[in-house]
Amino acid sequence: MAKSKSKKKSEKKKSPPHRFEFLSLKGYRLTLVVFVAISAALYFSGAGYDFILDDKVVISENDFTKKGLSGIADHLRSDNFQGYFGEKKDLLIGGRYRPMSLIFFSVIYELFGLKTAPYHWVNIILYAFTAFLIFYILSILLPQKKYGLHWWESVAFWGATLFLFHPIHTEAVANIKGLDEILTLFFALLSWIWAAKVYNKPQSIIHPIILGTLFFLALMSKENALTFLAVIPLSFYCFGTLKRKHLLPLMSPMIVSAALYLVIRTSVLGYVLSPGKEVTDILNNPFYGLSGVETFSTVMLTWLKYLGLLIFPHPLVHDYYPYAIPIMDLSDWQVWVSIMLHVALLVLGLVWAFRKKLSGFAILYYFITFSIVSNLFFTVGTFMNERFQFMPSLGYTLLISWFLMSYLPGKLNNRLAAPLKWTILAALLIGYSYKTVDRLPDWSSHLALNQSAVEEYPTSARSTLFMGTALFNEALEMSNSDEKKSTLEQGLEWVNQSISVFPTYGNRNTRDFRYFNAYKMKVGIASEIYKIDGNLDALLIEMKEVATYKPEISYIMEFLDYLHRRGEDQSKMELFYHELAHDNLLRKRNKPSIAAAFVDKGLEYLPNSALLWYDKYLIYQQVGRTQEAQQFLQRATGIDPNISQKVKG
Repeated sequence: MAKSKSKKKSEKKKSPPHRFEFLSLKGYRLTLVVFVAISAALYFSGAGYDFILDDKVVISENDFTKKGLSGIADHLRSDNFQGYFGEKKDLLIGGRYRPMSLIFFSVIYELFGLKTAPYHWVNIILYAFTAFLIFYILSILLPQKKYGLHWWESVAFWGATLFLFHPIHTEAVANIKGLDEILTLFFALLSWIWAAKVYNKPQSIIHPIILGTLFFLALMSKENALTFLAVIPLSFYCFGTLKRKHLLPLMSPMIVSAALYLVIRTSVLGYVLSPGKEVTDILNNPFYGLSGVETFSTVMLTWLKYLGLLIFPHPLVHDYYPYAIPIMDLSDWQVWVSIMLHVALLVLGLVWAFRKKLSGFAILYYFITFSIVSNLFFTVGTFMNERFQFMPSLGYTLLISWFLMSYLPGKLNNRLAAPLKWTILAALLIGYSYKTVDRLPDWSSHLALNQSAVEEYPTSARSTLFMGTALFNEALEMSNSDEKKSTLEQGLEWVNQSISVFPTYGNRNTRDFRYFNAYKMKVGIASEIYKIDGNLDALLIEMKEVATYKPEISYIMEFLDYLHRRGEDQSKMELFYHELAHDNLLRKRNKPSIAAAFVDKGLEYLPNSALLWYDKYLIYQQVGRTQEAQQFLQRATGIDPNISQKVKG
């Protein structure tokens, strides 16, 4: 009896270690072809679209990219914006060092120049390959007996397929700049696959080297790949038998790659997360000026919206800048729904993952990959963005696939489960396809994109400005004066809406924020309307507002010179300078030096204006330069002895 027990223990000890099964890629060729065909069918109509949004920053107006292959070295030693601005700018919290997609763009530019189709097709094809890698790694991790004997009814296949069809990815694929999202997940998945090879053969030398290299490429695409430092070992715990012997060869290459990336990133940017100065531009730091409670509550609302878009992806927009998302506090029920829902999901994910359930892994995968763009730990420069769901959405599609292909058949008999799961899948694929195809034309032009955004979120300062700008650019191409003026007036309405966003929708700390680019566009549109209708009064009203809040816009002074050269009504111009300098800049805003600059501009063309000389007297009197002030008073009274009574009156 004792010998029998010892024999069983011996057999148990000698049982082979767990290994993931790698099937030949030849057996997956059909799946790859299907995925490429699906991706092409969904997105081919967008392959002819022009560069849009940040495409000009990384491609069409990026000096490094337009060097072709010779610009790759510049991309590697510079932040993402330097090739566009010509200098290093710390515009966004955390900085941006993601050279991999820029290297791809340089290569494409070397081959095709600024023809947009090749750039789009790279996104479309790599997107399909990314979906295929999802299918492949899930096929490795998930045992066929438990999660589908045949590939067409496996959790792996449908998890990848639902990912491929999901409309929330439209932005990442249709917007050429979205290549950074695709490449990050693409290389992270390759890293995951090679990590499985290391798991199978921890004594290997070559596999850890390849793993480290692939993970480094993922990080050079975007820092979001750092989350796979947790995703990969978690997957091996849930679907394998992760042991101490696996940890060193598995984690060491990735940790070394992460450390190397962070060293390079820090040397290029000059800092890890912050350059040491606070970003006060609300368009790049939307939480600036908010209290801790407001920040947390608003973040919780965005988390709820993200889940909503995964479940029902409508409406889709590219812009969630202030204040498309309203500022929230803990008194709002939506905040508490989000808190309770996410706490419940996190607890379920932890419990189920501990029990090595696929559902638990899917939930934790979502939280882990979402964490870096969630705004909970540090702000990412906007309230939310659909492309931020590109990596986390895999957790959702994997969970849905598990529910339909594994959970339902296990709970219902096959006569009920089979038609139910295929009906739900068909509904999802049809709905996802329709929404993707419907959304794609929005990316055809700046006008179409911003039109779709302002229809859904007219409280976004950025999209309303961009809508006004798009109309302005469209108007400049028009030859019919009436049509041109009408389009410009529409543009001015949207720009005014953009300017009103912060005072109207901001809180007490942000309502005084003034959107420089909106004021710049406002005076540009107003001047173009004036060139058509010659309405000086309307023009000066707009210019006075712009000069009051953004007097540093150089175009104001340039256009004032233009008006004087045209011989416009001197009395109207005199009153403009007086109201701007005396009433607005001096009295309301206490900006005597700026007020003096505009008075001097007026006196340059109206040297006999008693009113402007008297304004100059008041300015100098206020700053304590009384001796000079008296000289200006004498000039004013010499022209009009009653000027002081007129101004006071």
